[in-house]
Amino acid sequence: MKQISMALFLAVLIIGLISCEPKPKPEEVKGFQTYKDESLKFELKYPSNWYVARKRLADRIEIYSSQTGMNRFRFADNYQKGLPSAKIALIAYKLDSDFNADSVFQTFKIFEDYVYSNPEKTTLDGVEAIKREYAFPLEDGNFHGEIYIATKDPNYATILILESFGNSFEEYTKTAFNEVKNSVKLAVSPVRRVDTITVVQEAPFPSQTFKTVRGQGFTISIPENFGSERALGAQDAIYSNMYIGERRGDCYIAVIIKDASKQKDLKKIVDETQKSIAGASAPATTTIGNEKGYYFTYNVKTKEGNVRTKLYFVLRGDRLYQIAQTWNTTKEEKEYLPILEKAVNSIVFE
Repeated sequence: MKQISMALFLAVLIIGLISCEPKPKPEEVKGFQTYKDESLKFELKYPSNWYVARKRLADRIEIYSSQTGMNRFRFADNYQKGLPSAKIALIAYKLDSDFNADSVFQTFKIFEDYVYSNPEKTTLDGVEAIKREYAFPLEDGNFHGEIYIATKDPNYATILILESFGNSFEEYTKTAFNEVKNSVKLAVSPVRRVDTITVVQEAPFPSQTFKTVRGQGFTISIPENFGSERALGAQDAIYSNMYIGERRGDCYIAVIIKDASKQKDLKKIVDETQKSIAGASAPATTTIGNEKGYYFTYNVKTKEGNVRTKLYFVLRGDRLYQIAQTWNTTKEEKEYLPILEKAVNSIVFE
């Protein structure tokens, strides 16, 4: 895609689509309350009448202006038009090397580079932070977001994300976002204590009861206690989504769709991808969603054990579907593998 100029970027922020129909109003803010993570100490205020999403990981908090509005952020098919919903996310990111704001940004960005403004210096919790804005037009007006990245601990970076739909960002800034930004406390390494007994409440295993959800050009049945969120690391995709529960971050189904208009030799695509992944098995033929395709497997060693991915490839018209079934073969395989296989086998292409 062509790079857009800063003038165009600013124009996108202020120009909305004209409609004769009355537009829904942004959600009200009825006071604030404080969330504080007792382990990593990151903290922020948020509107007390907004919806706090259940956390899959212990290192983040996500708040949405309403539970209904949350679905517009989580499902790609809902992006074009809907409620003028808002999102607040605060994330503590464990660093594996010296802090670098740009590398952290690359990890958390979900849109093409040209959508984002250049980094700008600001402050968060009294320390220097890097801010980037991003925006693009949709049917009901502009989607607009800001991402802030800062650290005051060599082991953790803190990421603040503020987003809203429907030309509502300025209003949410006045009623909520400014208060949120001013209240943020950055994450720090947890203090070890040997004189305290900690009781850990485990998240549930995947449900045996399934629900059917719609993706872009397909449907899939997933456990009723699984959620849907955008998959990271697929910036060249035209669609990327993952279906995942709260218990394990290494057990999920991901569907990534890429443009195949310039390369429709599926076997060649599969072979080139297989060769780029160390230790991947030889490709084999399969059928998924009544479509002929290929798959191969590969393993990644992590601190949680061996994580295996079975990667499927299906070509439909100009679209390449890559479906990843990923699970931990060391821990809780018997609870997850049959469920994930059932989900993959339920895929129906439209």
